[in-house]
Amino acid sequence: MGVTCVFRWANATSSSSLTQVSDNLTNRLYATYTGRWQLGCKLYRGVSAASFDPMSTTGPGFSKGPEKLLLLVTHSLHPAKQYAVVDDTVVEADREMEAIVLKLKNLWVSRQHTQIEGHCYDLGDFQVRIGNLVVGSSPKGLIVEVEYRPAHTLSQCQQLLAEFIQAMMPSDAQLSFTTPLRSPGTNAQPTVASRDLLAHKHIVAALDYGPTDIQATWYTPLHTAYQYVSLFRKDNLL
Repeated sequence: MGVTCVFRWANATSSSSLTQVSDNLTNRLYATYTGRWQLGCKLYRGVSAASFDPMSTTGPGFSKGPEKLLLLVTHSLHPAKQYAVVDDTVVEADREMEAIVLKLKNLWVSRQHTQIEGHCYDLGDFQVRIGNLVVGSSPKGLIVEVEYRPAHTLSQCQQLLAEFIQAMMPSDAQLSFTTPLRSPGTNAQPTVASRDLLAHKHIVAALDYGPTDIQATWYTPLHTAYQYVSLFRKDNLL
């Protein structure tokens, strides 16, 4: 696969926004519709196990450790696989992993389901996937994946991706990426930014894979899964 950039159109209005981007892709950029796509992200919270602390200043006793979160990401492009994210560790597993987690009720409890459903378009070197984002039962804007297939590292295509996204999205779209943008001349970091800032701030250059062991490797589906989880965290959707 090529390098993929994931972002959210935060002020999108459900089906009408999806239609607007679809029409722009097919009528202005001459993209070819290639079918539907889906992505799911399930959140599990760890059952906090009490630990005995013999050195407690108030006397020996039990205390709870920090809460663990497990996120399982499924993508219709990779139907046999599932991507698990715990803290900043990302691993690829078979789809049977979810059934195993569901059996471990003493360790993990299901808390939230995020679903994206939409359409896929082909534009030669680019592939675009767009879909409405629903968290639980609440719509939360539109998710867009832009994949540039000839590249295998971000440094090869960051400016090209930024320019393509600017051409594809409506002028009034407020976009949210994994890493917040800085407004020109300020130190603030807004959650969303005008599409026009793409011309001055190459947003995709700021993609951050954090302390994970995937940050310096050839681009893989693990990077895409981590982008989704990071974006959901940043926009307080988890």
